Amino acid sequence: MVFKLTERRVFGFSVLILIFMRLVFDPDLAITYLAIAFGAFAIAQSDKFLTLKIESVVNRAKSVMLGIAGYGVFLLVSTFILPLLPLLGISVGETSFSINSVIELYAQTQPLLAGNLTLIFLAFGLLIPILETWGIGLILEGLKDFFKIPLDIKNPRTYVAAGIIAALTVFFHIQVRGIDINATTALATVFIFFFINVLIIVIEKQILGAIIMHIIANTVAVSVNKGFPVLSLTSPTSIILIGSLVVFLTLNRLPKITRS
Repeated sequence: MVFKLTERRVFGFSVLILIFMRLVFDPDLAITYLAIAFGAFAIAQSDKFLTLKIESVVNRAKSVMLGIAGYGVFLLVSTFILPLLPLLGISVGETSFSINSVIELYAQTQPLLAGNLTLIFLAFGLLIPILETWGIGLILEGLKDFFKIPLDIKNPRTYVAAGIIAALTVFFHIQVRGIDINATTALATVFIFFFINVLIIVIEKQILGAIIMHIIANTVAVSVNKGFPVLSLTSPTSIILIGSLVVFLTLNRLPKITRS
């Protein structure tokens, strides 16, 4: 029997962890994401024609590959786009950006939390990426249905939808996550990240690959905020990327099991 990451299972897991967080970690954060979890689950259960599910087809190797690739594309694209922001009248303070500096900028969008390191990684490295990306997938579904957008990577309207969702996530990070609106360069990395994140959903036709991309990005960001080196052979960034690649290669050698 194939274990599929259904909306019901993800919802149950999320609620249990969030209740635990509410009791011992961060009550305000837990309440916010409990609301997101219940809202996402209600929408998913009520929409009988839902097409963008967390996992429609079980092909974990492809999902891991897309997650790693999406994060890599985010880092590379950001190094080219961020230096162009002054053309839009946005001060960036630098004339060039390396992959390390992009990682550090994205890390600025994650709260500097004190407390149990395991709980911090569980919250910001796993649970929040799952719930935020699930919500993004449902917003994309809504835009697709309302504006009759064919979700095709070659369709220009797909990129408009991705831009709208990326802008909404920037607003979310400012309002809910408490990111300083003046941190324009860091917020630009949020926009770029979620723009690509939406495209990963479009490519895979499900949400799992985008969730993996988000987990990688947030885990690396939390690692940087906790003082680990950004990129070296022993850094969390390298370990996560290499580990993900090993998982992908291992899964890719297994027989593919699919189920719609």
